[in-house]
Amino acid sequence: MAKTLDDILLFFLRSDTLPHSESMSDGDLLTRFVELRDEVAWDALVRRHGPMVWGVCRRVLGHTQDAEDAFQTTFIVLVRRAASVHPRGGVGNWLYGVARQTAVKAKALAVRRGAREKQVAALPEVGVTDPDPDGGLRQVLDRELGRLPDKYRAPIVLCDLEGKTFKDAARELGWPEGTLAGRLSRARKLLAARLARAGAVPSTGLVVLGVGGAASAGDVPHALIMSAITAGWQVASGQPMSGLPLAVAALTQEVLRAMFITKLKVLACVLLVGAMTLTGVAIWARNPTVVSDEPKKANTPEPPPKVGNAPNDQPPKDKPGGNAKVRELQKERLALLRQVADWTTEAYKGGRFELLAVLEARREVIAAELELCETHKERLAVLEKAVELAKEIEKNTEKLVEARNAARAELLKARANRLQAEIELEKAKAAQPK
Repeated sequence: MAKTLDDILLFFLRSDTLPHSESMSDGDLLTRFVELRDEVAWDALVRRHGPMVWGVCRRVLGHTQDAEDAFQTTFIVLVRRAASVHPRGGVGNWLYGVARQTAVKAKALAVRRGAREKQVAALPEVGVTDPDPDGGLRQVLDRELGRLPDKYRAPIVLCDLEGKTFKDAARELGWPEGTLAGRLSRARKLLAARLARAGAVPSTGLVVLGVGGAASAGDVPHALIMSAITAGWQVASGQPMSGLPLAVAALTQEVLRAMFITKLKVLACVLLVGAMTLTGVAIWARNPTVVSDEPKKANTPEPPPKVGNAPNDQPPKDKPGGNAKVRELQKERLALLRQVADWTTEAYKGGRFELLAVLEARREVIAAELELCETHKERLAVLEKAVELAKEIEKNTEKLVEARNAARAELLKARANRLQAEIELEKAKAAQPK
C-alpha cells in the first residue's frame, strides 16, 4: 500500500494528540471509544494492538493480501462489538482471539476460492511468503494458546506478545502483580505441556520464542495501520460497510455471523437452564416434599389426603420457608441479589456489561423471590414483575442498538428473554389452583 497525501496529513494531525493517550490504560481507551466515540482513543487502540494482531494474521496466513484483509477485519469487528468486551482492560486478549478466528476464517475462504480456481492455469503466486519458517511450530502455538482459558491466555498475550511489564499488564487486567506472575508462569507451563503432547517444543523457555515474542510497531506497514484506523472510524461513524474493500466486508460479515451463532448457542444453554430452574422452583413451591432417611416400608398404604377448610394457597407447616431463621436469611440474600441485579442493569445501560450478565442476575433474583412465596398469588406477582423487567431490558437494548453501542444480536437475546418470562407466567396461570 502506497502512502497517500491524506494518510501523511492525517498522521501529522493525529500525532499531536497521541502523547496523552499513551499513558491511558486499554480499559480507559476502550471506554472513551464506546461511550464518547473518541477518535483519538480509537487511533491509540489500533496502534497499540496492531503489532500483535498483525503477527497473528501473518503466522496463520502468510499471504500478504489475505493477512492485510484479516488485520483490517479484526479491528472492524472491534468497532462493531466494542461494547461487549469485558473486562475492557482485556481488549488485547479479546483482539488476539478475534484475530486468530478471523485469520482461520480467511484461510478457509482462501482454500475454497483456490478450489474454484483450479481450472485456471497455474501461475506463480505473487506476495506469498512462508508464514512459519519453523515448520508449523508457530501455528501450533497459536492454536494451543487460543485454547487456553482467558485467565491464562491473557497474561501471555499482554506480557509475551505485546511486551507489557507486569505492572502494566496487572493494571489492565485488574489483578495484583503477584497473581499475574503466578498465572503467567502457570500459563507457560500449560502451553508447554500442550505443545509436548502435540509433538512440538516442550520447554517453557521456548514458548515465548516460538510465538515470536513482543512485536514492535515497525513490524506493521504504516499504510495498513492508517487503513485500519480510517476504515474502523468510518464504520464507527455510521457509514455502511459497503464502502469497505469487498474482501474485508465479506470477511467481516463471516466473522460476525460466526460470533453471533456462538452467542446464540450460549444463550440457548442459559435460557434452558434458567427455565428449568424457574420451573423446578415453582413446582417445588407448589408441592414441597420432605425426604426421609428411613426406607419406606413395603405394602404400606398411603394415608388418605386430609380434608379441611384451609384455602389451597395456605402453605404447609413443614415448608422450609416457614422457619423464621431460614426466611430471614433468604430475605437478606434476596436484598443482596437485588443490589447486584440493579448495578448490573445500570452498567449494561451504559454499555459496560454484557446482556447475559444482566439476565443471569435477574434470574437469580426471581428464583430467590419465588423461594419466599407462600401463595400461588404471590408467585404470580413475582412472575408478572419478571415479565415487566424483561420488557424494560428489551426496550433499553433497542436504544443501545440504535445508538450503535450494542449489536443486534443483543436485541434478539433480550426478546428471547422476554418471551421466556411470558411463557413462565402463562404456565403458572394455567397451573393456578381452582
